[in-house]
Amino acid sequence: MQGSFLSSLGRRASPSYHRLQLRIVARSSLHRSLNSVAATPYSLCLSYSTQSELPLGARASNNIFFSSTHRSGGKGKPRAAPSPSSIPPTKPTSRQIVSGKKGNFAKLKANAKKGIGSSSSRHIAQHDLSNKSTENKHKADQQLPHDLHLYRTKADLLSEFKIPANGEYSRMRASPLTLLLDTGRFTKVSIFGSSSRTSRGNVVHHVRATGKMQIEDAPTSFVGYGAAETQSAAQSVAWLHIACQIHQQIGPEQVMGTTYDKGEITSEVLKKEKDSKLEVYEYCAAYNGTPEFHYRRVPRNRQHEIMLNFPQQNIKIVVRHRDAVLGDTIACLLFKKQAEKWHAQNSESNLQVKNVLSLNSSNARQFLDICKQQGKIAKYDCIIPTEKHLRVPGMHSLQALIDGEPLGQVVHGASKKATETLAYFVAALKLREAHPDMFVNFIEALRAGKGEVLKPLSPIWFRSRWDYLQPMVDTVNMVRRIGIPREYSDLTSRENDNATKSRSFGWSPPSHHAVKMRSQELLDEYLAYNADQSLEELRTKRADLPMNQHAAQVLGIVKNNPVSIIVGATGSGKTSKKSI
Repeated sequence: MQGSFLSSLGRRASPSYHRLQLRIVARSSLHRSLNSVAATPYSLCLSYSTQSELPLGARASNNIFFSSTHRSGGKGKPRAAPSPSSIPPTKPTSRQIVSGKKGNFAKLKANAKKGIGSSSSRHIAQHDLSNKSTENKHKADQQLPHDLHLYRTKADLLSEFKIPANGEYSRMRASPLTLLLDTGRFTKVSIFGSSSRTSRGNVVHHVRATGKMQIEDAPTSFVGYGAAETQSAAQSVAWLHIACQIHQQIGPEQVMGTTYDKGEITSEVLKKEKDSKLEVYEYCAAYNGTPEFHYRRVPRNRQHEIMLNFPQQNIKIVVRHRDAVLGDTIACLLFKKQAEKWHAQNSESNLQVKNVLSLNSSNARQFLDICKQQGKIAKYDCIIPTEKHLRVPGMHSLQALIDGEPLGQVVHGASKKATETLAYFVAALKLREAHPDMFVNFIEALRAGKGEVLKPLSPIWFRSRWDYLQPMVDTVNMVRRIGIPREYSDLTSRENDNATKSRSFGWSPPSHHAVKMRSQELLDEYLAYNADQSLEELRTKRADLPMNQHAAQVLGIVKNNPVSIIVGATGSGKTSKKSI
């Protein structure tokens, strides 16, 4: 308290006050004992400054990482601060110790008075103190870290971890700590530092930093070691060491995010690809998998992180965007590009397209209906999850319920209808895994219904009056009485039964005369078409169509099969040459 008071008071006092304080210190030193110390003006000034300034200076030094002796005084220039090692020793030298004989005290006092005014003695004392201070400073600078071999420079890290020099990694090289914090999964734990002086006199700072990164929902600790000429540079190198370790362990996507050309993804592209999430789910379902979507809010930069993972093909997409819906669409677009690259590298694999006779988002509810009809499930529905961490702000979050129990993952989408379709699709995939026999029945039902599942018609019971039913009963009895066959075997039997046709209702086959007349009309039109000179160019173009080259083959197929399907490219003549 005395030093603090004297220090604060001394800085505002006049020079006469300081001279008075020096006399008080000198008098207390001379009258302490017979074997007192002959104090020089420099030692008195240093003693006075030590009593007043050092306590305040020690409290003012608030750097917990580096001692005040090695604090930098600018751009890499060390600055020496007062330390206990530089304070002159209180033990008197051989010239200052008196023998204790009578009469020597007066002589010593006279020599002390003489020394106060002597400039040579002051310079000698200053030289001795400066030498001792330099020796103590070199001793402190030689205290190197015991784990010095772990510290690395920035160049060593970039070479060891093979960090590319392109613009994609520029942010990682310039500000690694900011990059780690922007992920929202990194936390700083501690940072410690020290400094040392090389043989050439340069100061080198060493920093050890520790942090934790959330990897697969589990915190993982990392330690970084950095060495540089300044404290800030050494800290940046230490964080760069941690960023390189994380980059090596989990890949660049989770650290820097998936890179893409923002100029290619315009608002028109995003609007056109708004349903691309359905395509991603159907693509993964073709390979017996489901994509994994993870959403996180990063409060530091107010962004949403969308992580899309498909382990079957080792595809990982990480997108950070202010809008969760747009970020979700961008992630799906990048996924489709990665899938195309995967197929280009794996030529033996065929790129799957939407197949009608397979389980997809359009027939997922029909598969659930089949399961319900055959008693595998009782009912199905969609609900909004009650847990807050399962919902994504700005998006619709739904989960399928099968018999009151949630089945499948929680899905998120821009519209409620698309999200509901995804939820049922994910639930149908889970049911297919649990009941493979039901999927076989479902495929048979699709084939029977030509891509649609025909629901069974259940009888409808109703009350009716007899006078409404009597005409229908009379009509059925009349048909049976006149002998109309249930199935017509050939055209001859139909031609001979003129009376039956006159009494029947609905469509009836044309007569032989009507067929003959229609054939003659078609022949006349065909001959007129060939004789018309204005249609010569049209006839030439039609003659060059690919369908004419296979005319005989097509006619044979149509003649020998009741149903024929002709497949050809656009403009091949499928429609214009159908009369052949």
